Amino acid sequence: KLSLYQEGDTGSFKPRLLRTTLLDGLVFLVAMPFFESIDGAQLSGILPVVFRFP
Repeated sequence: KLSLYQEGDTGSFKPRLLRTTLLDGLVFLVAMPFFESIDGAQLSGILPVVFRFP
């Protein structure tokens, strides 16, 4: 029954899980500028485009 659920007075979290989640997200955050720099280099002609998807 949902009426038997009792929530505590204070919230709690595990710092280790928070750190793991932040590190997982950091991978994508760091990858974005990397791929954008590749795109910019290809658009300016510095880096050749090897293949294209239709």
